[in-house]
Amino acid sequence: MFLRWITNFVADGATDVTGRDGRDGGLSLLYQPPPSVLSVVQRSSAMTSPPAASRPTVLIIEDEQAIARCLAIFLDKRGFDAVIAPDASVAQGLLGVQRWDVVIVDQLLGRGPKGDEVIELAARRDPGLMDRTIFITGDITEETHERIERTGCHASLAKPFSLLQLHEKVREVVDGARVTVVRNLRQA
Repeated sequence: MFLRWITNFVADGATDVTGRDGRDGGLSLLYQPPPSVLSVVQRSSAMTSPPAASRPTVLIIEDEQAIARCLAIFLDKRGFDAVIAPDASVAQGLLGVQRWDVVIVDQLLGRGPKGDEVIELAARRDPGLMDRTIFITGDITEETHERIERTGCHASLAKPFSLLQLHEKVREVVDGARVTVVRNLRQA
């Protein structure tokens, strides 16, 4: 019952809380995401300007809308600008128009290319992309683990994972990127 409540809340932004016996619990919740949480991007051309530079940018490549929205809301509350790409083709377009501070990608994206294929293609244009990529997957087979490991990504998390684990990995990427930039500036 709790999982159904959370799923409805994340997917629809609203839910009613009922008791175990099915009776109305007298509590209804409505969540309106803040404007900085960008809704699902339908076409890469819809994004005309990058998110504000003062907040690190995160591209979430996830075909399960409830999970993607939950991650975007969570990251927004922790100071990140999150954009959701619901499939590989949208992800490829968004990866081509700007440099993302962090990319979170699901390995299984429904029909079409897998997450590692999307990232490897984009990494040809952006060689440091793998260092900024975090894979998430519910497919914990040895083959999937090996595919993800071969990418050289920053981290991978098996679903279900804790949002705090994800936040820790995102912070590692952002903080690591800042250290690299500072080091490169000192060398110049």
